[in-house]
Amino acid sequence: MAGLLKKSGFLLMLAVFCLAADILLTALDPAGTSPLFYKNDFEKVLLENGSRRFERVFYGNSAVTSAYVREKSGADYADMGLDYGVITDIVSILEKRLIVIEDELVLGLNYNNFIDSLDTNPTYPWHRTPWQPYLYFQRDRFLPVLTDGFSRLLKGEGFLGPRYTDLKRAVYHGVMDDEKLAEKVGKHRELFFWMDTSYCEKNLLALEKLCGLCAERGVRLRAVWMPWNPKVDIPPFVTAVQNAADAVFTENGVEVLDMVGALTPEHFHDIGHLEYTAGAPVFTEMIDRWLREERTE
Repeated sequence: MAGLLKKSGFLLMLAVFCLAADILLTALDPAGTSPLFYKNDFEKVLLENGSRRFERVFYGNSAVTSAYVREKSGADYADMGLDYGVITDIVSILEKRLIVIEDELVLGLNYNNFIDSLDTNPTYPWHRTPWQPYLYFQRDRFLPVLTDGFSRLLKGEGFLGPRYTDLKRAVYHGVMDDEKLAEKVGKHRELFFWMDTSYCEKNLLALEKLCGLCAERGVRLRAVWMPWNPKVDIPPFVTAVQNAADAVFTENGVEVLDMVGALTPEHFHDIGHLEYTAGAPVFTEMIDRWLREERTE
């Protein structure tokens, strides 16, 4: 009996130690803060900002990153363009309080923000379930560092490998020629353009929830439909998604700016990504006055 109690006590202490270690690792978040690990777009945004508290946020996917140049804007919104960013992501970010927005959230939208089946980055922290230990969730980033470190030791080198200090996110340079653009349109037609809004149900519901969250927290919510290359015909699916989202915005009194047809082909890298040198400064200048509009309520 005494041996059983002793064994149970040891297991209990071990469980408490593991729980405490997991809480500490979660709080320190070495994968998201240490230069030993490659950073996802969300982590880059946090490190650029210096804290989890933001005054104004311009959220979207890579179309926002390739279009909005914060340094050229007088509005000074934090660029939270995330690779594969969808509406359910920003809802999870706010619900889990991974960031705090003090004043305003602007959504930079295209149809990709609403596709429920769109691939995502599995290292984004909101994908971690409550029962997943930190090391397990981050295993795909810790294991390469450890194996590379031991390989270095066997070679007589230092354990620590390269540092990842570049916080730049992907932007797009150059204008696709007609042949490459047609190839890209063909891929999008095969992957997405045949869909209807039934493939966007989760994200459209998340948009309604986002409107409610912002209203509850006193955050002004606005949206802008991002530019579309006029060389490419807009498929019915894309229009249907915009109409469905606009209905949600209208119901919730959210101001929307439509910039779908605002730019000309020379401003685009491809279908919806702007060329960062020729297109992004023009977009930033065009939208800046709207971004700087004060609240009327």
